[in-house]
Amino acid sequence: VRPAELVVQTVMSKSPFDNSTRVVILRGGTQTKVAESDPGSEHRFKLDPGDYDVYVENRSGKGKPYATSGGVHLESGAKVERTVPLD
Repeated sequence: VRPAELVVQTVMSKSPFDNSTRVVILRGGTQTKVAESDPGSEHRFKLDPGDYDVYVENRSGKGKPYATSGGVHLESGAKVERTVPLD
């Protein structure tokens, strides 16, 4: 079993918005935090295979204050990209 990679990109009006967002990865269907990423150029996670939910906190004051993206399934060694819009 190899770790999987999850890349979460937050966007506003289809433009990257990662510098103003914090991303929290939760175990699928729970409120158990597995990983988090503070604002920066990208949100990249190495995770065990399984099911996860993504919670995005928007700290810019523009657009939605938060967004969620559920049902992210990661296979062993896979690379998954997820885009989360905040407008």
